[in-house]
Amino acid sequence: MRIWSTPKVAHATSVETAGSTAWLSRMSPHYAEIKKPLYILAQAGSEFRRAAAQKLQQQVAGSTLTLVPDTGHYIQFEQTGAVVEAIRAVATTTLVAR
Repeated sequence: MRIWSTPKVAHATSVETAGSTAWLSRMSPHYAEIKKPLYILAQAGSEFRRAAAQKLQQQVAGSTLTLVPDTGHYIQFEQTGAVVEAIRAVATTTLVAR
């Protein structure tokens, strides 16, 4: 958490957030063009984030959505085990398919 409070990171986050509406508006119409496997992990307890993840899953054919309970926005820190489990499941499926 300490690194996220540094001026450099705080500035980068602010710049990214301020411009996010514009670049998301340009990118989102192209989501249906994604042809690679997409695995989405999203916060189950947030109606907004859950709905956004479900919308993304609907827009990208063949994508997989996993809703992770008991977490906030930073799933990778708060539910590391769920992230590792998802990666292992994808890796196992990919290796078996070859």
